[in-house]
Amino acid sequence: MGTTTVKPGMRFMNGIMELTVLCFTETKDTNLALLICSNDGLFITVRNLQLWQGQFIWYFGHYYDSIHEAVKDYDNRKKEL
Repeated sequence: MGTTTVKPGMRFMNGIMELTVLCFTETKDTNLALLICSNDGLFITVRNLQLWQGQFIWYFGHYYDSIHEAVKDYDNRKKEL
């Protein structure tokens, strides 16, 4: 992930999306993050959040309207790391 440390509260842009990290878990091989998009209020669980060519990318994301559903998904995926 380069020199940027990902941690809760970190804000970044991805295209036009303004994102804030709510939760972050990292292992030796991968990571998992729960983000909120300020543009539309969607919650996103993402795998392998990383800095690439000056922008954050991820391998897949699951989008939720409900914080409760997003946290449930994050917790379930965290167990699989």
